[in-house]
Amino acid sequence: MILFSGRCAVSDKAKRKTASNIVGALSDFVEIDSHNNVHFSVSTDADLGTVYSVTVPVRCVRPEYQEEDDI
Repeated sequence: MILFSGRCAVSDKAKRKTASNIVGALSDFVEIDSHNNVHFSVSTDADLGTVYSVTVPVRCVRPEYQEEDDI
């Protein structure tokens, strides 16, 4: 889960673009399970203000980025 916060409202278009950009960046390193299951939510935190959360279902880390076991 990736969180970012701000003190102002964000348009629906900006939310969709943000989620799309995050999925695109993550796709370089992981296989996304389903782009249809990416969720964007907004909540309010007393200390942080408005918190925007993007949840991306990850199938697995791409082999070239997996941590190798020390054998």
